[in-house]
Amino acid sequence: MRAASSSLVRVVGEHAKPDRLAQTGVLRDQDLQRSAQAVSNLTPNWYASIMGTGIVAVAAASLPWQPRGLHIGGLVVWMLAAVLLVALTAATGISWVRYPGSARRHLLNPVMAHFYGAPPMALLTVGAATLLLGRDVVGLRGAVDVDWILWFAGTVTGLGAAAVVPFVTFTGDAAMVPTLWIVLGPLGQSIAAANLLGAVAHQALPAPYSTALLAFGVVYGVPVWGFAVLWGAIAGAITMRTAREHLPFSLTWWSFTFPVGTCVLGTSELALHTGSDLFRVAAVLFYFGLVGAWITVALRTARGSLRGTLP
Repeated sequence: MRAASSSLVRVVGEHAKPDRLAQTGVLRDQDLQRSAQAVSNLTPNWYASIMGTGIVAVAAASLPWQPRGLHIGGLVVWMLAAVLLVALTAATGISWVRYPGSARRHLLNPVMAHFYGAPPMALLTVGAATLLLGRDVVGLRGAVDVDWILWFAGTVTGLGAAAVVPFVTFTGDAAMVPTLWIVLGPLGQSIAAANLLGAVAHQALPAPYSTALLAFGVVYGVPVWGFAVLWGAIAGAITMRTAREHLPFSLTWWSFTFPVGTCVLGTSELALHTGSDLFRVAAVLFYFGLVGAWITVALRTARGSLRGTLP
């Protein structure tokens, strides 16, 4: 991912020399030899890489198993996600200002439109990671301020995407196998949210309402977790079948990371509130799968970014 970060920094830099890049062979695709063209071709699915990276940090902070070095590793990954968020947001802003036509074409593309939910989720994910891990660097007050800003921005843009994306989707016929995994995102996230709210309900509500919300987190979370596991098995089977035939790499592969990460969060919260070894083991296994998927997709993204071959 360090290579991917460097690629994004090059995109932001308007004074990069394309002839020097071409001579070094870093960019093989002629269409990407000019930094201006690279900026105009930026698409929202790049934010999926930030989601997938940030969720590794958030999941590490909430994992019930905390071996030595996990916290430091999560902190490093949070820093990487934060740098990628700043660089990509700056580049995206340049794209919308200087190349509005290209940006609108991406928005109206019924396939690409799915990923306009990625920028708000990236903002929320980095904000959560800042609150959980970044406070070691910027302090608690600074972490709260950053998380508030990112939460507000992510919520507003998320509501906008929720209104625009369905319209674009329902007015066109396109689907990609990796996006099947996106369904796991709201399932895992809702489980985590219900249990987190239940855990702090006593700070705002008296009994029995606070205890009822605490119980609701488990009562709601367990059946939804079962559905998430079932959907994950179905999506996995379809993905493996497609991979045996042909599943070319693209940025949609980041769909394999963030949704699984939310399932880690939800499973970790169920493990905390039920004390069940099943959920503890499942959370750890899901986290290993998340890290493995992240490494695979990150390396392929970095390689494709350097070569200019990302679709």
